[in-house]
Amino acid sequence: MKWIVFTLLAASGCLGQERPDVFTIAGTAVDAVTAKPVQRARIVLADSSSLVAELGSSITAEDGRFQFTVARGKFSLRAERSGLAPQFYGAQALYSAFGVSIVAGPGQRTDNLIFRLFPPSAISGTVLDDGGEPVEDAVVQLLRSYVAAGRRTTMTMGWVRTNDLGEYRFGRLPAGSYYLAVTGAPWYASSARLARAGASADTAMSHIAFAPAYYANTGNPRAATSIQVKSGEEAVANFSLYPKSGHSITVNCAECRSTRMRLDLTSEGILGVPSSQRVVTFYGDTRIAAVPPGRYTVRVRNEDERKPISAMAEVEVSSGDVVVSLSLQEAAKVTGTVAVRDGDRSLLTRLFVAVRNESEPNIGFTREVRPDGSFEVPVSLPGRYRMQIVGTRGVFASQVTSDDPAVRNGVIEIGSGAVRVNVVASNGVGRVKGFVRRGSEPTSGVLVVAAPAGLPSDPGAYSSFETDSDGSFDFEQLRPGEYRLFALTDTEFEWANPESIRPYLDAAVAVHVEARSLIQQDLELP
Repeated sequence: MKWIVFTLLAASGCLGQERPDVFTIAGTAVDAVTAKPVQRARIVLADSSSLVAELGSSITAEDGRFQFTVARGKFSLRAERSGLAPQFYGAQALYSAFGVSIVAGPGQRTDNLIFRLFPPSAISGTVLDDGGEPVEDAVVQLLRSYVAAGRRTTMTMGWVRTNDLGEYRFGRLPAGSYYLAVTGAPWYASSARLARAGASADTAMSHIAFAPAYYANTGNPRAATSIQVKSGEEAVANFSLYPKSGHSITVNCAECRSTRMRLDLTSEGILGVPSSQRVVTFYGDTRIAAVPPGRYTVRVRNEDERKPISAMAEVEVSSGDVVVSLSLQEAAKVTGTVAVRDGDRSLLTRLFVAVRNESEPNIGFTREVRPDGSFEVPVSLPGRYRMQIVGTRGVFASQVTSDDPAVRNGVIEIGSGAVRVNVVASNGVGRVKGFVRRGSEPTSGVLVVAAPAGLPSDPGAYSSFETDSDGSFDFEQLRPGEYRLFALTDTEFEWANPESIRPYLDAAVAVHVEARSLIQQDLELP
C-alpha cells in the first residue's frame, strides 16, 4: 500500500499539480543583535504538542537558511548551538520561556521566517582588597531579576570563586537585570593558613574578615543596585573588599557525627534573597572563623533525599565568639489526602502533589499521590508555599483546606514538623480560544492574559498564552469562573500580579468559563 501511494503522488507531481496537503516551513536564522545569518545552528522541527520528539532537523548553511516540508498542523522550531540551551522560535531573549508555534496550512505564510537567535551575555570583574591586591577564593553570588510564572522574582543564578588574580566570570547569560554579592576572607586569616602556622583559635588574625560587598560596591544589601546586561554584551563589575574585625561561630551537633553534613551560613541579602557567607561540609562539630558582626542564619542538612534531616538557628555576632548547639530533625513535611471531584478516581494513580514556594517559584518539592489518595511531601526549606496538582493534563487543585493554623488563604507556612492539608482535585476545566488582531491583521508573538475576576492572590489562578504564527491563542485548561482577557506586546509583563493587571481591566473582554465548555473570543491589540 505504501508503494501504491508513493506512485500516485509521484504521478501527480509529474502532471505539474501542487500537493494541497504539503506545506513548507522555511526561513533564515539570524543574530538578533547584528542581523547577520547564523551558520551551523541545528534547527529542530517538533510537533507543538510534544516539544521533545523531533520530526526533523537541519543545519543552517552560510546564509542561515533552513527548510522543512510538513503536513498541515501546528509546529515548534528550536535552535541548538554549542554550549547553549535551546532557543525557541519567537522567543524574545535567550532562555525565554515563551516561543511562537508555527501554524502550517492553506493561506499561512511560513516559508520565509526570520528566526532571531540571541547571543549570550556575560558578567566579569576583579575583586581587590583595601591595598589593591587581588582577593583569591572570594565567593561571588549572582542574582537575576526576571518574570517567572507571571511574577517578577529575584533568584540566585549561581556562585563562582575568584582565581589567583582575583578574577571571576559568569558566562552564557541571557540579557537582563542582575545583582552581585561578594564575600571572602583575607589570605592571612584563612583557616588553612592559620592551621599550617600553628596559630591558636584566639589568634588576632583569625578574627579578621572582609565585610560583604554588593554591587555597586556598597556594604548595605538594601542599597544594592542592579547591573543591566544587553544581549551579546560582557558587563564588568569590579569590587573592593575591606577588612573588618570578626568573630567565630562554633556549631555543636552530636548527631552530625554519623553522616556527612552541609552547613550554610547566610545573612540578609538583596531583595529578600539570602546572601551566602560560607558553605562548609563536615562531620560532627565545626567552627567558622572570621565572621563579621551581623545577624546570620546557620543551617545544616544532609543531602539524602530519601530521608532529609536538618537543623537551623538564628545567631547574632556582635562583641564575641558565638557557640550554637543544633539538634537534627526530619525535614518538615506536608501530608494529606487528595479527593477527586466529578472525576474518575483512577486519576489518583497519575497525579502528583507539588508544593511551590510563593516568592521563589523555582523552589518546589513534588511527590506522587498514592493510589488511596494520600501523600507526603518533604520540604527541606522553610517558607511560604502553595499546593498544586500536577502530572495529569486538565486536573487542578480546586480546593485546599486544613485545620492547621499554618494554612491560611491557601498559603502554607512551613517551618519544622508536619502540616496536614486536604486537597480536592477537579478535571472540570473549560477552554477559550480565538485570534488577536491589530486592525484586520492577525498578530503573532503577543501575550494574551486570562485574569480571574477579583484578582486573587494565588498566581496559579492566572494564565497566559503567546499567540501562534497565525495570531491564534488557545487556553485549554481554564478553571471555571469569570475571567478578563486582554492582549499586549510586552512578554515580560507580570501577568499573575494583580497590581500589574489592574490598569488593563477597563479595556479587557469578560468571559464566563464553565466546566468542559468551549468559548470562541477574538481580541483587538491596542
